[in-house]
Amino acid sequence: MCCICFYNHESEEQRTKYMCQHCKARRRFIVDLERDLSSSRPDASAAIHKIDEASRHANSAGQPFKTRLGLVKAHYLLGQPQPPPDISSSLGSCYDSETQTLDISLQTDSMERYIARDLRLKSLPAWIAKLDLPLKVIDVSGNPSLSGLPVNELCGMRALKEFKCESCVTLSLPPPEVADQGGKAVLTYLRRVREEGKENKRMSLILIGNGEAGKTSVLQALKSEDGRANTIHVDEGRTIGIDLHAWEPQGEEGLTFDVMDFGGQAVYGKSNQYFIVRRALYLL
Repeated sequence: MCCICFYNHESEEQRTKYMCQHCKARRRFIVDLERDLSSSRPDASAAIHKIDEASRHANSAGQPFKTRLGLVKAHYLLGQPQPPPDISSSLGSCYDSETQTLDISLQTDSMERYIARDLRLKSLPAWIAKLDLPLKVIDVSGNPSLSGLPVNELCGMRALKEFKCESCVTLSLPPPEVADQGGKAVLTYLRRVREEGKENKRMSLILIGNGEAGKTSVLQALKSEDGRANTIHVDEGRTIGIDLHAWEPQGEEGLTFDVMDFGGQAVYGKSNQYFIVRRALYLL
């Protein structure tokens, strides 16, 4: 067992302090491989060949290194537009046949669960539903680059019981409040969205800026037919706190913005922060 196996769950500072020169060299080798894959952009077969060659060199390097290489390979394979040949067997340690779990999660504080940003999975492919694997659990949690899911395909996987996606900060569906409840709650939510969900054409628009910067004038111009704002007198037109408006853009049937026009003076800064929400369109 390599020395890093004993420190894999320690902080990066502790790992660097206690890691032997051999493990430092092995980790540097993996980092160089990731950089090569990111910069040279080889085709799928060439990239997989490079990863497999690296894995053969890492056979005696300890489990964290093997796990990291397996994770790099799985993310690369699942990032392809079409399923590569023999992908079921190529997923290696990322697929547990006993629990029927596909684990491609990233825990960024753990060396074995970290891979370069350019190699991370950006969206889960729709063809994952056609894999010759009886998947019960899919874990993509902790991936800050994941932004898209094939909802219809995931919901159609009858054997699938859990889909774990907590801490995927760029993923909008499911919302983080649901993702934090666990894989079963996520799958239940996605299936209900597919069966009963309705398109929501109402959203928040928040105007933020310094005092007298022209936020209210911009809003008036957006709402007017000729795209122009009325003159606002300083002594009468200053926004006090927050002004609320409703705006229905012309030519966009059913679309409604709930507008919050924030007062820009410094005195409102602390109170305005309580109205900052994640699911909104911001105009600065």
